[in-house]
Amino acid sequence: LHQPAPRYPRPAVSAASAGDAPDVYWDDRESRDPDANLAQYTFYREGTPTPPEHDSRDRGSGHGRLAAPVAGNPAAGGAGLSAQSSSLGCCWSLALPLELEPVSEPAGPRNRKSRYNSDCPALNNTVYHVPGSTKRFLRLCGIDYSGSGATDLAHVYTGSMADCIHACASFDQCTSCSWGYLEGDAGSEHRCYMKKELKTAHEVASDWCLAVL
Repeated sequence: LHQPAPRYPRPAVSAASAGDAPDVYWDDRESRDPDANLAQYTFYREGTPTPPEHDSRDRGSGHGRLAAPVAGNPAAGGAGLSAQSSSLGCCWSLALPLELEPVSEPAGPRNRKSRYNSDCPALNNTVYHVPGSTKRFLRLCGIDYSGSGATDLAHVYTGSMADCIHACASFDQCTSCSWGYLEGDAGSEHRCYMKKELKTAHEVASDWCLAVL
């Protein structure tokens, strides 16, 4: 009696083995061999993007903090690369060691004379031409005529020796003027003394300004 041999069902061919596998394939199933068949997959690696400018303040305050993991390419099925997959992803850290030194204020009140804008003794023995006038004044530093050595006409407050000379030039009787800082002056303007009939000079501070017509 002839009995035919039993037929076994033909194994089905999967889409992956038939050449229809997608370009990018992610298999989350655990495998006994972690390196098996890795050649059939395509992995994408992107460089760490430069943090935007508005994050510079956060970088300065967060020393050694890790940046967020790089997101995967949308073409790769939307899957991201986690920080744990060190072989597939990358992460960066930025440490900014800062050493701040305290700025101490100077002890005691500041010297008000530091704001004094005298141009003596730099302009000693120079000639000043009054703008819009034919008058010229000889500039001298460190000397003055006062008391019995001259006749005082009046004094005004000006912010510079040039303004003092202009005031003297506009006064017909004025032939000399002196200007400078005096103890007790609190503002930026100082007294301008207008004089005539110069007689005897005496030595004063080197930053004291004098002009003679």
